[in-house]
Amino acid sequence: MMGSIIFAVILESILFAGIIESILFARIIESILFLARLLIKSANNLLNSFAVFEGLDTIASSNRCLDIS
Repeated sequence: MMGSIIFAVILESILFAGIIESILFARIIESILFLARLLIKSANNLLNSFAVFEGLDTIASSNRCLDIS
């Protein structure tokens, strides 16, 4: 009887620790995904700024072509 109670307490503590561990693991994964999303947004903004500069460069070169002709 006493052995089964001790076993139940040990099993419950292991399960509780597993739940806590899975919650912490989920929070870590959530943080990694948040940082990845932030990195993707930053890269997208950077690419958009390069696209704007490239577009301005294209407009400037087309104006030069028009000026030359």
